[in-house]
Amino acid sequence: MDTDKIKNRAKELLNAKYGIVMPCVLFSILLPLIITTINEESGLLTFIALSPIPFGLASVMLKVQRGKRAAFEDLFSGYSKYFFNTLLLNAVISLLSILGAVLLVVPGIIIALRYSMSWFILADNPEMGFREVMRRSRELMDGRKEELFFFILSYLGWFILSLLTGGVLFILYVGPYLYLALAGYYLNITENNRGRSKEEEEEDSYNPPRIGGVIE
Repeated sequence: MDTDKIKNRAKELLNAKYGIVMPCVLFSILLPLIITTINEESGLLTFIALSPIPFGLASVMLKVQRGKRAAFEDLFSGYSKYFFNTLLLNAVISLLSILGAVLLVVPGIIIALRYSMSWFILADNPEMGFREVMRRSRELMDGRKEELFFFILSYLGWFILSLLTGGVLFILYVGPYLYLALAGYYLNITENNRGRSKEEEEEDSYNPPRIGGVIE
């Protein structure tokens, strides 16, 4: 897989659609932080109320990647018909991630990678039940978890700069860039490989992205 190509396309799309992508990421990150800061006891209610937001964010990213019209209101598309489904998916994935993190760091990372495509799958198939969504994510990431891990790790330099800016750089640039790249990764392993056998996919050479603080 040409991960550099995925990242370059994400960067180009971000430059072209920054006015749509950045506000969506900004809202999805800051709103829960603001609510819980105002009322520390509202954590569970905030989790429930904002569960459709990851669905909407995935929808926006996929529309941008596919060259379709995306708007800020797409961020709330999960509230109309898919609230319960997004809530169940969010709850199960969060519980599994917490359980993995409690056990050890590595299991937590593996679980996160295993279900990392869930929101993109649901955005493409909003009527699909959460169990089927998670099953498909497991299938998609079978044999690809290491690849995705290094793909995300290639943003290490950006993550360090984001920490140095108190998270501001992540909200304004790195987060939108990464989310778009992950949407591109999802499309690469679904649409671009449709009709290919598992053996043909495994024959593709994979060169892990450069890390070591390199900013791309």
